[in-house]
Amino acid sequence: MIFKAIMLGALQDLISEWDSAEMDPQKVAQQLAGVLTTISDRLVPVKNVCKHSKPWIDKELSHQLKQQRTAKYM
Repeated sequence: MIFKAIMLGALQDLISEWDSAEMDPQKVAQQLAGVLTTISDRLVPVKNVCKHSKPWIDKELSHQLKQQRTAKYM
């Protein structure tokens, strides 16, 4: 819901700017890409990925795997 609210506000601001003046399509595309990039940079979490990391494993999955290993070796 947070993403939707922030995105809706940003896009409404952008659309009102576009309505106020006639814009070049290239500039419109650049502005849209800029807004989408800015919002995603703010809201999407970043994981530190290295040679040995497994980026698909989050805290919940890690906890479940630990429980599975514990049960397996008992």
